[in-house]
Amino acid sequence: MAAVLTTETTLTIIIEDFTLLTEYSGEINPNITYDVLFTVTDGVLPLENVNIVIDTITYLTDANGQVTVSLIRGDYTAEVSLSGYITQNPNFTILDQNIVQNIVLVQIGSFDESYDDSFEK
Repeated sequence: MAAVLTTETTLTIIIEDFTLLTEYSGEINPNITYDVLFTVTDGVLPLENVNIVIDTITYLTDANGQVTVSLIRGDYTAEVSLSGYITQNPNFTILDQNIVQNIVLVQIGSFDESYDDSFEK
């Protein structure tokens, strides 16, 4: 049986208040957030101003190629992009701890397309 993911959130809609209650592994929890540290490089050097989009929110890496995002438990896909580089779409899951995502972006046109690795018999 799969674990039940639950959170508790109080929402206010115009005049009416209500509480949305969810459950995680039999334990009632509020929307506890965990940090996801993204570190983006070109394989050697950090990349600054990389766009990381998660659930329509865009985050930018700093001069060290890093940004920390706080998210609740769940499954996510990020879109990691920078002009001149091939976009990456890593999937990750947050359960009950902070996580680290190391992303390497490959520069467009960085491969020598004239290279021929075939051989004649």
